[in-house]
Amino acid sequence: KLEVRSGRLFFSNHLWKKEDDFINEESIGAYAENDSNLTPVFFNFRTLYRTNETIIDGTFQNYPNTPTSRLLTIKARKNGAVLPEAKKTLPTSVSLSTFFSTWVSMRLPKWKPGQVIPFSSVLENDLEGGFQPVNGNARLDPQDEYAKKTSSYKLSLNFGGQPSYWWVDKQGVPFRIEFPSIQTVVNRSTEKEAQAFLQ
Repeated sequence: KLEVRSGRLFFSNHLWKKEDDFINEESIGAYAENDSNLTPVFFNFRTLYRTNETIIDGTFQNYPNTPTSRLLTIKARKNGAVLPEAKKTLPTSVSLSTFFSTWVSMRLPKWKPGQVIPFSSVLENDLEGGFQPVNGNARLDPQDEYAKKTSSYKLSLNFGGQPSYWWVDKQGVPFRIEFPSIQTVVNRSTEKEAQAFLQ
């Protein structure tokens, strides 16, 4: 779900993943400025893996007189225990990974086939990695048969060294994602299909 609140973009996502015969739950809420960089403002990430719960709150602030950097402050809890507060200085060009579809949709109108666009994002659940920015690039490819069938755009991505192929609508929301190196395919489905899969 993506909406505009007081001039800012608000994104929320609630998902269930079937892993090792367990259904694990994740949710995220995030705010970003409605600008070309999708400048991060705040995010909250919660995951429930079996009986283990992790909650992460991330807040971004501007540095006075330092327009190229911003401060990310992380407050987190694991199973109710408060973890030490962490701070990270990030370039202003870094966005939140959860806004990637929005990033794509903003560029599609002027994106030419074959053109490669770089980007840098922070993963909202990256406690172990210390919220280090991950660099990537995206290329708009010519339509293949699947893209023509679904009236979608095909993208080739490399994010953090992992290649993938995305077929997205004009809002940047995927119809299909393929990760060749890990032999994984993600397909858009109906709620009924998703519920049947999780049974």
